[in-house]
Amino acid sequence: MNCYKLVEVYDFSALELYAGETEHGYAAYYAHNVYRTAEAESGLKEENGYLFYKDGSAVYLMSYTGEETQLTLPDSYRGSSYVIYAYAFAENTAITKATISGGAVSVGANAFYMCTGLTEIVLADSVSSIGAAVFYRCTALVKVSIGSGVTSIGAYAFYGCTALEEFAYDAASCADLSAYNYVFYEAGRNGAGLSVTIGTNVARIPNYLFHPCSDSYYMPRLVHVQFAQGSTCEQIGDGAFYGCTGLTEITLPAGIAQIGYDAFRGCTGLERVTFAQPEGWTVIGEEGGALPAPDLSDPAAAAGYLTETYCAYTWRREVEG
Repeated sequence: MNCYKLVEVYDFSALELYAGETEHGYAAYYAHNVYRTAEAESGLKEENGYLFYKDGSAVYLMSYTGEETQLTLPDSYRGSSYVIYAYAFAENTAITKATISGGAVSVGANAFYMCTGLTEIVLADSVSSIGAAVFYRCTALVKVSIGSGVTSIGAYAFYGCTALEEFAYDAASCADLSAYNYVFYEAGRNGAGLSVTIGTNVARIPNYLFHPCSDSYYMPRLVHVQFAQGSTCEQIGDGAFYGCTGLTEITLPAGIAQIGYDAFRGCTGLERVTFAQPEGWTVIGEEGGALPAPDLSDPAAAAGYLTETYCAYTWRREVEG
């Protein structure tokens, strides 16, 4: 993990190190502060096994040195919210569950990198971003719950989480992902398969959320998707479920008014798509036109439209009012 967490350097040499510089063997490259006197007070403080670093108004959770295996992260650090630092819990194989409470506002890259004993993670609504490779190869991770506040998910976030079975997704307005994001690369491959619940706060499923790469062998083994009762979801992004061959059926709630192009392309196992609101749909493209309601009222026919006939087009439905 190199020296990613070397945030402070006490320099008593003649080198004159400066934070962030690449000179002198990168000695202070990752440092936030370089001190030149022994009297300078460190910003690193331990509380109840958690090591925090305060740098001006910014607060970071750096690591955990305690003995608990099921963690509920602090609600604050001396009244302040904090960022979980990069690699904060990396390779801590003793942790089995982590509840990221309302004190955390973001989770840094690789924060739980290869925590191979971790089985469950809960992210509070306060968390706004999930960094790159945060849960990279957490091979025992079975259950994940993401709160409503998440607005971005970094590449490789759940890469190699092969035991993943339950994913509760409630991010209200998460940013779109690229077509090759590797977020759910191999997810759920070694267990019963991945079941996803789209929460009531989700207004839009981001582009390519469950399409990590172009190689079907490494796609997530997504077997079930359900929308929570009272769903407010209106849009399914481009390529959102592209290539999820294990998905066999899905029911789209009445609020859905747009389905992006390629949203269900390559879902070769998808046999039934039930539209709660099958009328008023059009497809947008060179061959676009009104899709007859009887076809969409038939789940088998609707599946054929979404996965093959009109998969490359954007679907839209007129919403009254």
